[in-house]
Amino acid sequence: MTDYEEVGTAGGGEELTSALLARATLLHLNGDPESALRELRPSLRSKACDGRIRAAAGRIQFELKDYEAAAESYRAAAMLRPGYATAHFELARCLERLKRWPEAAREFQTALRLDPENAAASLGYGISLLNLDRGGEAMAVFEECLNREPGLPAALLGKSIALKSVGRAGAARGVLEELLSERPELETSMAALLGAGQPTNMVDSEPDSVRSMAIRQPELAAVLEGMASSDFASGDYESAAAHCQALAKLEPDNVEAWFNIGVAQQRNKRVDEAQAAYAEVMRLDPGLAAAHLNLGMLEFGEGDYNRAAKRFERALELSPRLEPALWNLALLRERQGDTEGAAALYTRLTGTNPEWVDAWFHLGYMKLLSGDAHAAAEAFEVCLAKRGPWVEASSNAGIAYWRLGEMDKAAQAFEAALKIEPKFVEALHGLGAVAMETGDLSRALELYRKLCEAGERSPEVLYNRAWLEQRAGKVETAVRFYGQVLNVQPDFAEALINLGQIRQSTGDEHAAIAYFQRALELKPELARAYFEPMSA
Repeated sequence: MTDYEEVGTAGGGEELTSALLARATLLHLNGDPESALRELRPSLRSKACDGRIRAAAGRIQFELKDYEAAAESYRAAAMLRPGYATAHFELARCLERLKRWPEAAREFQTALRLDPENAAASLGYGISLLNLDRGGEAMAVFEECLNREPGLPAALLGKSIALKSVGRAGAARGVLEELLSERPELETSMAALLGAGQPTNMVDSEPDSVRSMAIRQPELAAVLEGMASSDFASGDYESAAAHCQALAKLEPDNVEAWFNIGVAQQRNKRVDEAQAAYAEVMRLDPGLAAAHLNLGMLEFGEGDYNRAAKRFERALELSPRLEPALWNLALLRERQGDTEGAAALYTRLTGTNPEWVDAWFHLGYMKLLSGDAHAAAEAFEVCLAKRGPWVEASSNAGIAYWRLGEMDKAAQAFEAALKIEPKFVEALHGLGAVAMETGDLSRALELYRKLCEAGERSPEVLYNRAWLEQRAGKVETAVRFYGQVLNVQPDFAEALINLGQIRQSTGDEHAAIAYFQRALELKPELARAYFEPMSA
């Protein structure tokens, strides 16, 4: 068992099943197990669902610690594929986490019947028996493990606990001492070999010894794989990297081990180590698209956009519908300012997966930037239909409709944004612009007052507030805000003209002339305003 299955493995199933599993796997590779599970759910509702899809769902549910759901998925997989030893083993692991020991023991036993060489199943069976207070039977299971694999640390520890459970504390201590004397190079907790389902008395019985026991290089790859899988599920990427490295040392050509080293070190933010692991993956399997994808993500994060783009493009050559590669390449193009290129990639991604709502949002934004307001409005409406209330999507839809001249729709969109977040500045701006455009000046004044209260101090906001206050007869307030405009932008000619008109209306011709002169020096074309003073 490894953290990730190989991308694109069909396993003899139908093409549709293979494609579905590939999409889910890629989402999982990108660190999004919830989306991977959502990808599988429609198929899970079908009575004709393939056993591999059930097992994949179980895998993700287990990682998400939804052990009940995972158990049901593995149970269904086992029923759909008679003789599927892995399904029975994973079902037993779920039941172990749920502390349903009788069922766990039964499933471990079935897994062993189907695959007698499964050392991890033997250990799990022994642990289940211990939790059922069947220490004598458990001891026999651990001894059988030791007959097959002398010195196996997990079996030695299990045997020690079994001995103590049947009242043989001296013998139990002797087994632990034997292990410590034979393997002095101990560094990680021996208890980890037994998994999270170990009985409480296993760690309480000899706390000092158990906590100090570990093994540097376990011989059994299956134990290492199980430990790494548990580490990934619990988010202990430090330990996962160590176990995968030990596995790669045992099996230098194990592509999955090297790939999982890369994943673990990527999560640990150790870029050099992750890159080295992925380089080894590509040496062993140059056609593994996921390795190119993950390397690209590392380079993207380091700011090496050109190399990252080449990685993503290579991943897409190998797997044209690889959604994380499309997403990351689109984000990269957007970061580079390539609006057209990014929009094309987001369009491909939404075509491949119409449920990728964030891709729709970015597509809408790219269309806004490129001036295609109609396409932008459509994209943001998709966002709202799929995700529901969303302040940024509503506000951007409002901008698109405003550019299209559809003021009613623009107002509705901005109002929807403000209903979610009443002080959302972008929506206040937009709604204020709509009110100005439609001549609803009282509403516009209300909105620009709110913008100022929210701390907006751009010259345009201050000018519109001043102009609207002037139209409303609030001359003193208007003068104050025109003054603030000029404090921010001294060459704002329109503000100077309007101040001149106000001074002229109050009979202060000297001040009025001074304002007009400054304005006309900046914008001679404003001279006509002198003869067309604003009515209060």
